[in-house]
Amino acid sequence: MYRVVALLGPLVTPAPAHELYTARECETLAMEFTCGPSWAGGARRFDEIRKKHKIWALRSKYKTGFSPTEEAFHELRGQVCDGKVTPQHALNKYCPNYRPKVQFTPPDETDTYTQRDCATIEMLMEACRVSGKRIPPELTKEEQLTLSRAHVWLGARHESWSGASGFAPTCTQLFESKITGGEVLHRYCPNYRPSK
Repeated sequence: MYRVVALLGPLVTPAPAHELYTARECETLAMEFTCGPSWAGGARRFDEIRKKHKIWALRSKYKTGFSPTEEAFHELRGQVCDGKVTPQHALNKYCPNYRPKVQFTPPDETDTYTQRDCATIEMLMEACRVSGKRIPPELTKEEQLTLSRAHVWLGARHESWSGASGFAPTCTQLFESKITGGEVLHRYCPNYRPSK
């Protein structure tokens, strides 16, 4: 019995440590590292990656619904948007030495947020404190729709808004008390006075 197990052991090999991505998939990932608002074809093309690469697949067994690979990607995107990692360095983790067609540009420092924009961000932060998700499932459908519209609205008005997927790591950090609401608000609205 032990000999059979010993013989079959070498036949079982672990999956490769890295995935191979097509140029189209690398462009999709590169677009996410621009830290701009969500783009029209982004969700559809991200779904293509999830279908082709099982390590990206959405599953209900995961705490957030995202795979650990996608969670790590969102965390890395947050670091890029915060200026801690360059977009090209981040892209190299998935597509080594790939040079994207999209141009990486830093956020526009002159992009100003109105009082209403800042109040909207404050509302989104409060929602994050409920469960750590940018749109908590504990809320009513109407409240969830309001939050979703707020993300879309900010993305349409401001290139520096990191969009729905970029706000997810910030949301988690707020929930886990790793950053304060004041730090998040200061990122977008340095002169805004919170309502509380």
